[in-house]
Formats: sequence, structure tokens, C-alpha cells
Amino acid sequence: MAEKSAAFEKTLRELLRRIQDLDLAGLSEQMGVPLINGALILPYFGAQYSISPQGVMGPDGQEPPFSVSVVLCRYVLSFPGQPPEKEGWVSYKDFPGSEPLAGWFRQNVERTLPAVFLGNGNALVQACQDMGGCIAAYDYPYDVLLEIPVLPHLNVLLLFNDADDGFPANSLVLFDNSAIRLLDVECLSVVGWTLTILAARSAGLMELED
Repeated sequence: MAEKSAAFEKTLRELLRRIQDLDLAGLSEQMGVPLINGALILPYFGAQYSISPQGVMGPDGQEPPFSVSVVLCRYVLSFPGQPPEKEGWVSYKDFPGSEPLAGWFRQNVERTLPAVFLGNGNALVQACQDMGGCIAAYDYPYDVLLEIPVLPHLNVLLLFNDADDGFPANSLVLFDNSAIRLLDVECLSVVGWTLTILAARSAGLMELED
């Protein structure tokens, strides 16, 4: 565990070192987010995080879980200079290079959400609204469609069917195809897992580990 923690710290230090070389004022303008005391203020699933060369801080003034810090840092480092144009919704497995994690994503995100919210679709709607999401009107054959803001210019679309007439509950998490220009496939898998954790915690239905 100590070796793992040391590796995490080394990875985060390197990401923060690279952020030190960025024009954060320019990024603030391009992203459309505030720059306060030298730190970018990014909303992540509706909560405000500060990112600067000195570190990442959550809305409670504490360092967030390592996975969240990495996603935020890599988003800042990967931002293409202007928001990418939306290209249409795709599933996680459709992204190039996602093959090693596609099974994990299906099992831990798209199968966990129906297990947690079985018979309780209203709780899922409320949990996603608590994150800033809203009911969407796209043409998909699902009972519940929720579009949830993850980061500036990056949303996910959560589709959910409850169990009915012998059919099991199921869900699908879609990303805009342009998401891969903002985060790599590893970070996008973390986004799906974070969505699952936050939804379950908000509804008080299951405690999942970060």
C-alpha cells in the first residue's frame, strides 16, 4: 500500500509540475471558468474544485481522492484551446483504445447503477439533479434520460430502464464523441465510476468506495 501511495503521489506531482508551465489565465478564458488566487475553479459533477500548481482542493478545502485529482489535472492539461464541437453520443466502448477497460466499465458502471436503483428510478433522477443534471429529450428507448454536466464542455447522458414485465433493469452511459479530446479513456472510465459513486451516495442507497 505504501508503494502504491508513493506512486500515486509521484504521478500527481508530475501533473502539477506540468500545470505550472500553463497559461492559467488564458485557460480560464478559454474554458469559461474563474481564476481565483492563481487557481482555476472547475465544476466537477456540480461541486467546485480549485486546481493550481500547488495542488487540487475540493469544495471542503481538502484534497479529493487521487482519481478525481488526476481527472481534473489531465482535463486542464489536455484542454484543446477552444471547446470541441459536439459530435453526437457514443458509448464508452466506441472510443479507440477503450477495449481493456470496456468490460470493467460495463460491470462497474452500467450494471451497478441498475442494481443500486432497482425499483427506484425517481431516486436516480433526484440524485442526478443534485449533481446539476436534467431530464433529457433524446430519442432513445429508455424510461429515464438524464444529461449530467461533468466538467465544462463535457456532459454524460445516462439512460435507465427499470425492471418491467420480466425484463431486467438496465442502464447505458453515453459520452459525446468529442469527450476523447478532453480526457483519455482511463479518465473517462473514472468519470463513469464517479457518477456511479455520487449517485449512490446522494440517494443513500449504497456506499461505494472511491
